[in-house]
Amino acid sequence: MTEQESLQLITRMVQQAQNNFQKGAGNLMIFWGYLVAFTALLNFVLAYLGNKSCLVWFLMIPGWLVTYFMLKKIDRTAMVKTHVERIYNSIWAAFGISIVILQFVFWAMYYYFGATVQFNMMAPVILIFCGSSQFISGMVYRFRPYTNGGYIFWLGAIVCLIILPKVPFHFLVLTICMVFAYIIPGLKLNKKAKENV
Repeated sequence: MTEQESLQLITRMVQQAQNNFQKGAGNLMIFWGYLVAFTALLNFVLAYLGNKSCLVWFLMIPGWLVTYFMLKKIDRTAMVKTHVERIYNSIWAAFGISIVILQFVFWAMYYYFGATVQFNMMAPVILIFCGSSQFISGMVYRFRPYTNGGYIFWLGAIVCLIILPKVPFHFLVLTICMVFAYIIPGLKLNKKAKENV
């Protein structure tokens, strides 16, 4: 294989990866954007009513189940699985694993030390993880709305730190970030995919 043929093969692989990405990733972002935004808003309302608001986050469990079936559908329609897609999937797998481990760390601190102050940092830390994953995804696929979504999440984390004592408002920040960094970029990606069909 000549150098020119190698470059052509790499270009075709990147184009195929971008095409596969456009076909399904927008729906995943939109789904998670709505689910997390709704849950965060519900958490905010329940916190002000004095209920055990953290229990609403168990809604994420069926969300993972829905994601599993959505990913299966994307895999069935994809013509080829590229290296770029494996990187993208690894980014979000690492994100999910990190969030689960974070929960165990925070609850272990509560169990062993009786500390609850760490839960005040839940939203800022999750926003930082979201920002990193969204930013890298945007760079991998050269899709600016995702890269900008990373900046929005990081800005949200900073806002949460500024208003740190007012923890319930962290969930409003999270809601806004999900709309502008997940839902809107997901809709833009779907629009782009339709234009390229």
